[in-house]
Amino acid sequence: YAYASVPTITNLTLPSSSLVGGTQTLARVQISADAAGAIDWSMIKFHVVKTGAAFYMSTTSLSGWSMTDDAGNAIAGAFATTTGDLSMIGNTTGNIMFTPTSLQTIGAASSQIYRLKTSIGGSYSTGDNVQTNILAGTVGHIQSTTSDLASTSAAFVWSDRSVAPHSDTSADWNNDTLIKNIPTDTQSLSY
Repeated sequence: YAYASVPTITNLTLPSSSLVGGTQTLARVQISADAAGAIDWSMIKFHVVKTGAAFYMSTTSLSGWSMTDDAGNAIAGAFATTTGDLSMIGNTTGNIMFTPTSLQTIGAASSQIYRLKTSIGGSYSTGDNVQTNILAGTVGHIQSTTSDLASTSAAFVWSDRSVAPHSDTSADWNNDTLIKNIPTDTQSLSY
């Protein structure tokens, strides 16, 4: 498939790999654009698995989740889940989806680092852990479309900005099929 530019997603080292109470970074990823041109992205979905019944993550309202840049500045947007209650009190697995308020633009040959954070509480036992990664979508390649349609069952929605004027409704949006490093390796916090 031919695109004006393509993104690459790369896991970066977490600031801490220890499972402790408070606000923790579950995933730290770098999104890069090819030198051929800028890209936009409009949705990213993380798969979260926890072991241990005595600690919990976030709240059922998703208010405990945040997306920031690497300096800790909040990225405005909305969180949702495709798997029900993500309080993780009784749940051990969930998908957490972030949609930024404004399209995230990565310039040609540039990159941006993002951190997925949540509030963790409760008590911990040896071997308890949280594992986070980006899974591959379930649809396969689709013809470029609007960002809403591209997001169906996708883990990452992006655009090569090849249609002018470009917007979230222009027909240049794609899903995560063939994006380098998707699915990503797992990032872990352990007690």
